Amino acid sequence: MKNDVKKSANRKHNIQYDNWGYVFIAPFFVIYIIFSLIPLLTTFIFSLFEYYRVGLLTVGPTFIGLENFKAIFTAGDSLGKYFLNTLIMWVMGFVPQIIISLLLAVWFTNTELNLKGQGFFKTVIYMPNLIMAATFAMLFFTLFSPNGPVNGMIRSIVDKTNETALGLGAAEPMKPIYFFTSTAWTRTLVATMNFLMWYGNTTILQAVVGTVKREIRMSGQIITSIQENMDLIKSKKVDAGYLMVPAHNIGGEFVDMIRLTDTRHIFVIGALSGKGIAASMGMVILKSIIRTFLSETTDFKLLVAKVNTFIRENLPKGTFFAGTFGILDFNTDTMYYINCGIPALLVYTRAYNNVIEVQGEGHILGFVKDLAPYIKVKKVKLSEGDIVMIVTDGIIDTKSLRGDIFGKTRTQTALMENSGYPAEKMAKFTYDALVEFTSKELENDITILVMKYLGNQAQA
Repeated sequence: MKNDVKKSANRKHNIQYDNWGYVFIAPFFVIYIIFSLIPLLTTFIFSLFEYYRVGLLTVGPTFIGLENFKAIFTAGDSLGKYFLNTLIMWVMGFVPQIIISLLLAVWFTNTELNLKGQGFFKTVIYMPNLIMAATFAMLFFTLFSPNGPVNGMIRSIVDKTNETALGLGAAEPMKPIYFFTSTAWTRTLVATMNFLMWYGNTTILQAVVGTVKREIRMSGQIITSIQENMDLIKSKKVDAGYLMVPAHNIGGEFVDMIRLTDTRHIFVIGALSGKGIAASMGMVILKSIIRTFLSETTDFKLLVAKVNTFIRENLPKGTFFAGTFGILDFNTDTMYYINCGIPALLVYTRAYNNVIEVQGEGHILGFVKDLAPYIKVKKVKLSEGDIVMIVTDGIIDTKSLRGDIFGKTRTQTALMENSGYPAEKMAKFTYDALVEFTSKELENDITILVMKYLGNQAQA
């Protein structure tokens, strides 16, 4: 009975949010159907009828099927004239629209100018876009008709100027200008209508794009500063260098180095699933939580297990981390590490002058609820001249224009060829080899960590 009551209570508190997305997007579809789709369908339906006015006489509506469309395509040179007129009016309206819109967008998004009343001006310039094209056309027709206010003002000004001549009978009152019987004036008025209706919309879009780009750039600067905030290894026994290159300004890959004692240093390298801002924000959180857990525990395996639990329970569903956690012990010249799905952990041994893979089996963090039974700490004894290179899958999986992957073999070759350089230059030259191999813009985030073990050589 108690279990039934408990299940009933859980059902009451278990709110389903699966369908809320439809509720939020419903207003768009309602407005689109009422103000766009229905008028569009109505326009098409009316195109199937003969329906127009000649003076006070109304012709139709008479159903004629596709005759109106046939008349357009069988009107000889008329179709070319229609196209030419449309092109001319489009250029006359579109070019000024883009120029003015870009200028206004720059002003609105410039934080140094700090223009006042931006909300008011954005509303005013956007309002014409809310008026239906037919209504706007009727407005212009009324304004520029022979008896309209524009003609009235022009005639009033001209007649006022010629007031003396009119009084003497030496001149006649100005006749109205027939704007709509002139090709040039008609094109100009139509282009002006297009400009006024759409420049506000274009300005707002450009301003939004400019604001988003600025915010992304600022976010990238903040996230980059967080990425680069680490306890660099200052031991004379190790020369450490790294390279992080996101594919989309900011990404979810990172390298972190944390000083434990004078003789022990921990390092983390890896990638959170996803790209862009979401992945980078997850990276910032993860980097912070690793340092928090380190202040709570000294158990290496427990640290990784807690990070796994945090990713699974606190980051967005489906988020996972592929990387490596490692500890450098300078007293014993040993590197301890836990592979969490890193694709390549390479060690160059100077004694044998070759490169071996030592990453072994690993488990990605964020999938398994309890990872503790699967965590294995491995170790590598480092000697003077040995080099450790760890790379994320962005290097291994990158393809060339021909579809070949860069792979582990080319990564090992880059390690061997550049082993005489400092660690930071080794990472840079490996990246350069990747860029040369692909011959195109990289689509994946790239992260490389190189540690050259100098051993007693540094103290000599």
